[in-house]
Amino acid sequence: MTILHALLIGIDCYMPGTVPGLPHYPHLSGCVGDVELMEEFLRNRLSGVDVRITKLTASGVGSRPSEPEDQWPTKANLVAVFQRLAQEAQAGDQVYIHYSGHGGRALTLYPQVKGQEGLDESLVPTDYGQIENPAAPEDRYLRDLELATLLQTLVERGAVITVVLDSCHAGGASRGGVDTAGRIGGSMAVRGSAEVDQLPRAHAGLVGPPAELAANWQAQSRGTRSVQVAAGWLPDPTGYTLLAACRALELASEDTMPDGKRHGFLTYWLWDALQKPMRSWAMVHQQVAARLKVANPSQRPQLQGVGDRAIFGGATVALPAGIDILEVEGDRLRLDSGRGAGVLPGAQFFIYPAGIANFKQTAARLAIIEVTESNDAHAWARVLRRLDDDPHDSPLETGSKALLFNPGSALQWPVYLIRDGATPADAEESALKALATTIEQSESRFVRLAAEGEREGFGVAVTEDGRYEIRDIEGNPLPHLYPVSSQHPQEAHHQLLHLARYYNILELDNPDPASPVAGALEAVLLESQERAFADPGGVPTVTSGEQVYYLRVRNLFPPVDGPPNDSSAYLEETRRRTLNLVVLNLAPDWSVTRVIPPPGDASEQIELGPGETLLLPRYDLPDQPMQLPAFLSALPPGADEADDILKLFATTEPTSSYNAMTLPALQAGSERDPVVSAPKPQPPEQSWLTAQVYVRVVR
Repeated sequence: MTILHALLIGIDCYMPGTVPGLPHYPHLSGCVGDVELMEEFLRNRLSGVDVRITKLTASGVGSRPSEPEDQWPTKANLVAVFQRLAQEAQAGDQVYIHYSGHGGRALTLYPQVKGQEGLDESLVPTDYGQIENPAAPEDRYLRDLELATLLQTLVERGAVITVVLDSCHAGGASRGGVDTAGRIGGSMAVRGSAEVDQLPRAHAGLVGPPAELAANWQAQSRGTRSVQVAAGWLPDPTGYTLLAACRALELASEDTMPDGKRHGFLTYWLWDALQKPMRSWAMVHQQVAARLKVANPSQRPQLQGVGDRAIFGGATVALPAGIDILEVEGDRLRLDSGRGAGVLPGAQFFIYPAGIANFKQTAARLAIIEVTESNDAHAWARVLRRLDDDPHDSPLETGSKALLFNPGSALQWPVYLIRDGATPADAEESALKALATTIEQSESRFVRLAAEGEREGFGVAVTEDGRYEIRDIEGNPLPHLYPVSSQHPQEAHHQLLHLARYYNILELDNPDPASPVAGALEAVLLESQERAFADPGGVPTVTSGEQVYYLRVRNLFPPVDGPPNDSSAYLEETRRRTLNLVVLNLAPDWSVTRVIPPPGDASEQIELGPGETLLLPRYDLPDQPMQLPAFLSALPPGADEADDILKLFATTEPTSSYNAMTLPALQAGSERDPVVSAPKPQPPEQSWLTAQVYVRVVR
């Protein structure tokens, strides 16, 4: 039987400080409710699991929690429970850690890692301000370096770990103001403080000596930007899954939820998603993110680490490509994708239920929808037809998945048939007619037959040895395609669909010179970590499978004037100048894969702040020495030369829509599922941009 060790931490009551100058962390009222909600799920909804729960909670609004003192979430109790878990958990055991409470920042205790002016992100225990020695104040925060070490100890035990942090961590710098009770208008409250704790403190030593914690942090950080990842709490999670309530410049909030009780937004919608047939934490994250885009758009939950891990399991589960439904209004649906990812009016999608694991399950389709309006990041569609027997049993809802099957007439690639007499006329005509019939009858509409005299898109001829040959508009055969007999028109059609998707992604661009992000992204290929290729105007050449290279990207927006601070104006302007980046590799074998963030990383994009430089695959300039792998290109079998392409997409608003822009290598027997594609260049848009660099690969 599987053993699940759960540590559930909920802090509503924060004890008053005993020395002046401490940040104010107001009482909360939904954190203990979060613990109760997750405890109910773990005890009653998991079958075949031995659930062992430890709770540390602080209830009430007085000066001390109402629970017995040994159940308080003090720093000492938190560290003790973590250390006990590390002793009890065996290899293969599940460990689930859920924290609901305030997050905060304090002057760093680790200047060797973060610099003299650096800050530590911290979980705020109930006794954070209970200083016993004002002359040498002891540290009562659970700091990021300590948490990283405690988690790493569990990883080394071989446990399967999931961490949920329902709290702020960038302070709680409020937009619209936070009152003394932590409220931001109405009944919503922020789980954080806008103040930074500047009180010098003595290292407590409960987790380990400072040098040991610093060394562990640096080993885990792998040179990432200022040792931060998108969630802002921990270095790149390796060996565990982390679900954080918000991004670094956002607020994590609580409010009254549909069950009539107060909960954190992350916790409640996590609990709600777990009631559905979700198979992996990545699926859960997509469902939660879709819910929060409607319920609390200013808070975007982040998934880091091992996202494709099965829920409360160790196996990995592939996440199908698709687009989330964010909102349903009658027969209208809002999609989490727009023009910046190639979704335009006229595009048609199949709708599947939330948690679908395989789009080949055609019987699971719920409806067909058509996009009626589209902006940079989102699109609205209307229901054309329901496909299920009883719509009442399977409603269209937030978190349902949309799969593109018809991109609309503006995005279809024409296919013209070439009759050049290379093979006997009867055989040639029969093969071309069979292909034309296959195109016309296909459910997928990425290609269409060309009109009379039209010579755009792809040409198809029949060769002397009886094969279909796909050519470009200049009549040249496209390289690196496996041979297809003229007796198999369905296989030639599959190649055409694949090529249309590939070229749609390649040609996607924002041509608007007046866009506020125009010219904000610089991408340069380097032959070493410090040196660009010798001919900056040409296409760099590398040896297949041997010569590594790097990609340097810069956000050309200038940093916001003035020192970093927690004012709403500073944070909002920083957000506007921050680029959310994803890098796709369009390879010579006609595959499209996400390379940044790396395929095994649950992140959907990486943040590139104003004025920042990032050296990819993984690290920054001019930080610590970089020791991780670089890019390495390889030629397809039989090729002597080909171009490898790195295509960058940057948006001012986070989006998951680029996750669907993937294609397997085009080879016999490759995946036949339709996948989301992008259009050729479209009319001007605003809040997204692209860049692409080529590298020539030779033997």
